[in-house]
Amino acid sequence: MAAPICFTRKRPRPVAESIPVASPQPALPTASSAAPRNGASATLRQSFLDLGQRSFHFVQCPSCGLTYSPGQPDDEALHRQHHAKACRPAVYRAGKGHTTVWSDADASIIQVPHDASQAQTLTAMLAREMGLDAAWLGRTRPRLWLYVVQESKHVLGAVWAERRLVRLAAQPSDDHPTQGHSPPGHSHVGVRAVWVRASARRRGVASRLLEAVLGVDAALSCRLPRGRLAFTDPTADGLAFARAFLGQAGAFEPPRYTDTGVQAE
Repeated sequence: MAAPICFTRKRPRPVAESIPVASPQPALPTASSAAPRNGASATLRQSFLDLGQRSFHFVQCPSCGLTYSPGQPDDEALHRQHHAKACRPAVYRAGKGHTTVWSDADASIIQVPHDASQAQTLTAMLAREMGLDAAWLGRTRPRLWLYVVQESKHVLGAVWAERRLVRLAAQPSDDHPTQGHSPPGHSHVGVRAVWVRASARRRGVASRLLEAVLGVDAALSCRLPRGRLAFTDPTADGLAFARAFLGQAGAFEPPRYTDTGVQAE
């Protein structure tokens, strides 16, 4: 356990035990003695120890997100290693149960079942990049939608989502006022997470993915409107995107998607 930090002065050692390590230095000037004369304003200047480094500041790589100090050999090496690993593109591999729901000459959107090995691999890989727990991301067994480049098979975007049926309150029937019947309710899409590769952002990848997720509902045989999307605690950027995608602005809050259901009116 680390030693506690003390704010009381230590008892001075006896003179006989003191070991001089350097010649006495002149006392530092006090604020009053260092004050400039003739009414000149005092200025403060930050000093640095120049030990040969080329930079005294930290920067964050916009691609891999690592914060490091340029010019420091150890930091530079760590950044190169992390950058190569973090920016390595995810590659799609076809498998059993995968369904292509949209495609054009450049890309396609593929729906992957939750229990497919490709879904497990990509979920673990992309969860680390988003700073999420892979177990939490797949807790509700959501399906995975992938935006895949046709030639390279690189994955540029992904959405974890599932259909949820929101039941309305039971309404009393005419024959039995004390009894009620449950209407079928509304089918919502709970969006667990949305990921888009940094180099592909602001190119409509996320919007195209959500449009595919809203595709044909097997139970209702119709396309769900955008207002049926529910999101799990989006970040500030995610909330801004959700509002723009839903055509809302200001303080609008989209429906919330939780492990137990969708909170919607």
